[in-house]
Amino acid sequence: MVIGIAGGSGSGKTTFAKRLLEIVGPERGIILGQDSYYKDQKEAFDKDPHSVNFDHPSVIDFGLLTKHLRLLKAGKTIECPIYDYVEHARRKESKTISPKPIIIVEGILIFTEKDLLTEFDLTFFMEAPEELRLQRRITRDQIERGRTEEETKEHFYRSVKPMHDQFVQPTKMLSLYIIQT
Repeated sequence: MVIGIAGGSGSGKTTFAKRLLEIVGPERGIILGQDSYYKDQKEAFDKDPHSVNFDHPSVIDFGLLTKHLRLLKAGKTIECPIYDYVEHARRKESKTISPKPIIIVEGILIFTEKDLLTEFDLTFFMEAPEELRLQRRITRDQIERGRTEEETKEHFYRSVKPMHDQFVQPTKMLSLYIIQT
């Protein structure tokens, strides 16, 4: 069974995915995160950090994500990329993921890609008010990425919100279940 979990940044996707994995057990399930499949952005980021929009579908290697999901469904082991947010590139090492009966795929843009969308047996869209998503993002960015509240707000309104409105929110109707957080 393949479960897709989408929704805006800060909507609770990762928390929900981890909770599902706790319920089914790590011996029966795995999580495949969209964020592992960012394309290398080092050169573009070094030239102009504002030119890279990590919330736009073009920065995700959906071809590789879909290929890996299909391999897992076929019972094959994959080498999942590890994205380095400091270097804005994939690390040389990867994470070996073995197939399990339940595969949970989570990410803000996973329902925007038709080939990937057809692979899901069950879909959830996590919906949260914009202010709550922003507050969660501020907390995460301060703890995990060393950003100030002002930097996070500026980034949220420059990139995250416009991409959410254009790409993420419209996919809500493609989901079987909508969960309010």
